[in-house]
Amino acid sequence: MTVFDRLRTTDLNLLPILRELLRRRTVTGTGQALHMSQPAISEALKRLRLLFGDDLLVRSGRTMQLTPLAHQLVPTIEQALNDLESILTPPPFDPAAVNRQFIIATADSIVLTIGGALVRRLADEAPGMSVQCVDLQWVDERALHSGELDFIIMPQPTVDADGPANPTDTAGMDSFLVYEEEFVCIARKGHPATRSGVALEYDTTIAYRAHPGSRLFGPLPGRRRADQILVPQFSLLGSVLDLVARSMLGVWS
Repeated sequence: MTVFDRLRTTDLNLLPILRELLRRRTVTGTGQALHMSQPAISEALKRLRLLFGDDLLVRSGRTMQLTPLAHQLVPTIEQALNDLESILTPPPFDPAAVNRQFIIATADSIVLTIGGALVRRLADEAPGMSVQCVDLQWVDERALHSGELDFIIMPQPTVDADGPANPTDTAGMDSFLVYEEEFVCIARKGHPATRSGVALEYDTTIAYRAHPGSRLFGPLPGRRRADQILVPQFSLLGSVLDLVARSMLGVWS
């Protein structure tokens, strides 16, 4: 009989019971430690005696004593079960012990928002860890499944009123909220659209647009005409608007 055959025919649930019996040398104490009834422990001891061909525990006066074989089994059973518990129990994640690079696909505006706090956390808690951010436009969830990416940080998918939903399938993936932010509309002072609320149909001068080759490329919800200037990074919007404002100081207040 091979080792594999022997393991298949052996009830491994008996081994934790054997360890406690060898430790406590009492059926009652073993049952209390394992939250099992005394009859259940007695039945397990019978099966263990049959398995090893030895009494294991023998009565000596008012106490139970280990047989010579049981004495030999004590360190072996302890080591075997400790090793098994280590295998079945994943080690806790310790950022300070990690020495690897994580790859995150995200947008430039998100890096600007969380980058400072991330750098501080890495310096304080994970000095051996580094992060590489790649452009969100060129990746999808398949890169997560293949291991090319560790995380994707992106806005919650929105549905285009005139087209398909954002093509990101989150089935089979874990997700959590990183942070919340609001959209801000910038317009000249006194613009009529700001009096009763701004609609998406209102044509702005500058807008973000993904590269035509990106899976994220598509019509903006509610848009009727193209914007005059389209930029590939969110972070450029504020800078370009600032330049426009400076060039129109006589018009904008």
